[in-house]
Amino acid sequence: MRTDEQALFAALLQNPDSVLELEVTADDFSSADGARLFSAMQTIASRGAQLDGPTLSQELGDYRLVSDAMQAAGSPRNIQHYVESIQKASRLRQLNELCGHIAAATKATDADPDALTDRVMADLSQGSGVSKNTWAMSDVMADALQAITEAKETRRKGGTVGVSTGFSVLDKVMGGLRSGRLYVVGARPKMGKTSWALALQSNAARAGHNVGFASSEMSAQECGMRWLAAASGVSATSIQTGELSDADEMRVAKASNLLSEYPINVFDQAGVTPGRIRRQCLAWQRRYGLDLLVVDYLQRLKPDDDGERRDLTVGQMTRAFKNVARDLNIPVVLLVQLSRGVDQRDDRRPLPTDMRDSGEIEQEADVVSFIYRDSVYNEGADPNESEFLIRMNRHGETGRVRLHFDPKYQRWLDFDIAAHDWEVA
Repeated sequence: MRTDEQALFAALLQNPDSVLELEVTADDFSSADGARLFSAMQTIASRGAQLDGPTLSQELGDYRLVSDAMQAAGSPRNIQHYVESIQKASRLRQLNELCGHIAAATKATDADPDALTDRVMADLSQGSGVSKNTWAMSDVMADALQAITEAKETRRKGGTVGVSTGFSVLDKVMGGLRSGRLYVVGARPKMGKTSWALALQSNAARAGHNVGFASSEMSAQECGMRWLAAASGVSATSIQTGELSDADEMRVAKASNLLSEYPINVFDQAGVTPGRIRRQCLAWQRRYGLDLLVVDYLQRLKPDDDGERRDLTVGQMTRAFKNVARDLNIPVVLLVQLSRGVDQRDDRRPLPTDMRDSGEIEQEADVVSFIYRDSVYNEGADPNESEFLIRMNRHGETGRVRLHFDPKYQRWLDFDIAAHDWEVA
């Protein structure tokens, strides 16, 4: 048994009230005797019984082990120091064991490098195995009040509490995009969901946020052309065909210089898995910092476990992005393609049931919203008016936000703030 472990046991016998408060488990001890001794201490303490040498000996049926613990040198004042030392040694043993398993696994003829990498990243993110997310109610209240105070101060200064979408009314309704939350945005083709996602990213980046974009539908080059159209005021068609006047070229060059400074990173692999996107996010976070992830779009992704039923894989992939939001403490915006059933109704404004396997998606999402443009179906409708329909919101209201979309330039803006752009459902 390690010296720090013996010292901890001696200190706990002098101050038994702290046994159940320690962020250490029996698995963190280096020997079976240490694990048995600590488990027995916790068992006695959880019963409310007096923790002393005789009681511990009776619980263990091993006087020798308890006697050794009682004779060790250890001070109650150093309990936290002993715990930290034990945790560090435990983590090093875990890493050594993990390295051994990975080294052995890489020698298998059918070894999957992606699966092995996922395993390594998952194990490395576990820490010591002790939950750091347990809170006393007093701490919960203090943390909540602190968040409210910070939000109030941000509002007073005219800012957005979460990551700003760049759309005034949408930010006001949702409070920006909040860390740890999954935002699902669905639409039928031609509604402009990808261009909206690109606008969201440029708006967030312009506000100083580091953005990651996983594009499974469009290449980075195609995204770049759309960004240039929106920023330069030169039509997307002209940019794609190269039919540019001298003035157009100057505007595009100016927009390119501006956009090049934006902290956006694009990952454009088709048929990618959520696990691979997660690994890319971890790399971005370490190298640049990461404040927002946008994924375009769910149905274009490949599940990490391709052997499951479709409804189960949809749930699995959606859950994976919710976990990314929680684990990396960032908002995640996940785009979703809607079924053709929308087009068969008189009112074609989407509903959550228009998402294939919608129950699995709704279960994981914090906010479910849709993009709708009436002009796609009705020639007489305003071609620039778009509706952002918030259909499910675990943290606030549902309703409709009006936005302005210009297909020619792939540009999204506020519609008309004075025209009451927000309608509560």
